[in-house]
Amino acid sequence: EQELATSPTKKAGGRGPGAGNGNGAGGDQEEELELEPLPEGTLTRNLGLDLIVVVTKTDYMTELEKDYDYKDEHFDFIQQAVRKFCLQYGASLFYTSVKEDKNCDLLYKYLVHRIYHFPFKTPALVVEKDAVFIPAGWDNDKKIAILYENMHSIRPDQYYTDVIARPMVGIGRKQQASREIEVVAEEEQQFLGRQQVFLQQGLPASGSSPGMPAGVQKTPDRKVLGSPGVQGSPKKMDVTPGKPLGANTSEGVLANFFNSLLSKKTGGGMGSPGTPGLPQGARPGASPQPDDYKAAVRSDAAAELDRLTRNQKKSLASPNSSLEGHSASDC
Repeated sequence: EQELATSPTKKAGGRGPGAGNGNGAGGDQEEELELEPLPEGTLTRNLGLDLIVVVTKTDYMTELEKDYDYKDEHFDFIQQAVRKFCLQYGASLFYTSVKEDKNCDLLYKYLVHRIYHFPFKTPALVVEKDAVFIPAGWDNDKKIAILYENMHSIRPDQYYTDVIARPMVGIGRKQQASREIEVVAEEEQQFLGRQQVFLQQGLPASGSSPGMPAGVQKTPDRKVLGSPGVQGSPKKMDVTPGKPLGANTSEGVLANFFNSLLSKKTGGGMGSPGTPGLPQGARPGASPQPDDYKAAVRSDAAAELDRLTRNQKKSLASPNSSLEGHSASDC
C-alpha cells in the first residue's frame, strides 16, 4: 500500500508535470522576448517620442475639387505620402475639421489615452477621405498600397510637388482680397516741427491734401494774391467793357496802401516793375522817394474811398427807382 501510495507520486514527480509545465512556460517567455523584425520602412527614424500628425481643414477638399479640379486620385496621393511619412516616425495620423466637427473629439480621446493611458477602443478609420484616423503601429506598406488602385494618371513614386502644386492666386474662382496698405501716422510733434520749418522759409506746408487749396503765403504782396478758394463779391468781379481790370476793383489801391504800411517796417519799397505799390513815374529798380510815395498812396486811397461812396449811393438809390417803376406800372 505504501508503494502504491508512493509510486504515483514518484511517477508524477518523475514525469514532472509541474516541472514540465515550468520549463515549458519559461521557454515560451524566452520565445516571446524575441520580437519579430519590423517591416521595411517602418520606424526607420525612431525619435523615442509619441508623434501625432494632424491634417486640419479637411472641409476645404470640396473647394479644391470645384476651384482647382482636384480628383480622388489627388487626395489618395496626398494620403499615401502622409502615411508613408508617419510610418517612418511611428506617428499617428488624424484628418480633422472643426467646421464640420470631424475627429475633434476623437483626437482629444486619443491624446488622453497616450498621455494618461485611458482606455481607447476606436479602430482605424480609412473609409472617409476627409476623416482619416490611423493609430500608431497599425499601418504598413501593404495597407498603403490599397490607395494605388485609384491612381490612374499618377504614380505613387512621383515627387510630391510635381503632382500637388501650390495653388496660384487668381486661378480659382475665389480671388484673394488684396492686402490693404497700412498707414502709419506721423508723430504730432515731429509733424508740427516740420511745418514750422516750412512756414519760416515761406514755402508751402508739406502734407497738404491735393484737393485743398494751399495756404496763403506771408509775403508783402499777400493782398495781391488773395485768399485761395474764397470768391469775391459779384460786384467787384464784374468787368466793364473798355476799362482795365484795375478800374473795377479796389485790390490795386488797397494793395498800395498795405504795401506802404509794410514798407515802413522793412524800410524799403517794391523794386520790380509792375509791382503794386510802385508810384507812377518812378523808375524800375530805384527806390521811390518817401514823400512822393506817401502822397501817391494817399491820393489813391482818397480816390478809392470816393468811388466806394458813389457806388454805395447808387446801390441805395437803385432799389428806390425800381420800386417807383413797379408802382407806375401798377397804376
